[in-house]
Amino acid sequence: METIKVLYKQPYKDCEIIEVPNDFSEIKKLVDCRTVEGVTFPLDRNVLMLIDDDGKLEKLDGNFFIPEYQDCTVGNCVFVQVDEDGDFTSLSGHQINKIKKYLKHFSLADGEDLWGEDGLYLIAKNIKKYEKLMNEGELWLIKGSLLKDNLQANL
Repeated sequence: METIKVLYKQPYKDCEIIEVPNDFSEIKKLVDCRTVEGVTFPLDRNVLMLIDDDGKLEKLDGNFFIPEYQDCTVGNCVFVQVDEDGDFTSLSGHQINKIKKYLKHFSLADGEDLWGEDGLYLIAKNIKKYEKLMNEGELWLIKGSLLKDNLQANL
């Protein structure tokens, strides 16, 4: 079976580049849930974040914020590229670097409890961080370089 390169992110841990069989049931094991939800990564419409659809109901540990959606992922997450037919494919090295940079800014640190009394503070703090990065142009640079790569790949 063909393998694909994905990015695997667990709460409070650094993300890992791993090779997995290109089989949904194998990828679902990494997410470690009953029902997987695919959410478009806000800086690249060709990348899906596969997360636990019931994770918030189960109050799983927070993983990373997605300020563009004013939300936070919980539980394990797998980043995968999706081609024009909707099939999973390997992430490019450039996509991996950009996702890692994004996660560096918005991952919860060990000990930060999304469900504790500081949960609302953490959300507000990350939205402010997002606004600051947008004002400084850093997130636009991430998004812009991904768009440039996507255009070049389609030429």
